[in-house]
Amino acid sequence: MQTTDLTQYFRAAGIAASLGGVAIYFAIRYMLNKAFTTILKNNPDMEQRRKSSLKLQFGFIRFLLGFIIILVILQNFGIQITSLLASLGITGAVAGLAMQDYLKDIVMGYNIIASHYFAAGEVVRYGDFEGEVVYSDLKMTKIRSIDDDSILSVSNRNLDKVIRVSDMFDIDIPMPYDEPYEHCRDTVRKIAFRAKDVKGVNSAVLAGTQAFLDSAITYRLRMFIDPKDKGRIRREVNYIIQQELEEANIAIPFTQIDVHQK
Repeated sequence: MQTTDLTQYFRAAGIAASLGGVAIYFAIRYMLNKAFTTILKNNPDMEQRRKSSLKLQFGFIRFLLGFIIILVILQNFGIQITSLLASLGITGAVAGLAMQDYLKDIVMGYNIIASHYFAAGEVVRYGDFEGEVVYSDLKMTKIRSIDDDSILSVSNRNLDKVIRVSDMFDIDIPMPYDEPYEHCRDTVRKIAFRAKDVKGVNSAVLAGTQAFLDSAITYRLRMFIDPKDKGRIRREVNYIIQQELEEANIAIPFTQIDVHQK
């Protein structure tokens, strides 16, 4: 067999191997997509952050597989992968310096999803801003305020301190010092009983005596709620508190100053 024939043979073999690698890639990609869809279908109640994590993991596997297939194809066509990777390393270092903020967003976005910091639909507190996460990807997060529906867009690199808001919600109810102890507690229990009927309130109880202030004793009403409805629930429960205090003939205490003149 002549040299030309050998060259053509190996070239044909390389093309065949490359086409085979591409076929394998798309076959595995199809199976991964089908597996992801099946997992979601079999777990309809899966938490949003778990879905996001799975999506990211499957996406990374597809990317890694595609990268390996590309390297194999290049090797089949006689391209030196080692020198190519070295060149990519230098280029990547230069690009990394120019895209530091972008890369920080990507890294932090991955940490948010992989570590389950929060997910779309949950309520978080970022600084003084509290709201529902309405969108989150590897680059940015959007939070809608629970007070006025304004939307805050934050780059993921800045989300180093985010608090996921609990569903436990307390309201302290002030009572006068001269009001009988049992009368105060019974009144708060009535408030808790009515608060259970407010939409978004899962449970409400008298947690106990909270504090002894200068002009009042506070009793803590503890509720478990949907944090997205905190503003509305606070207003509705405050109205119930006013009604029950009036019904119980209990005056809402306030700070007073006594002035004595000789």
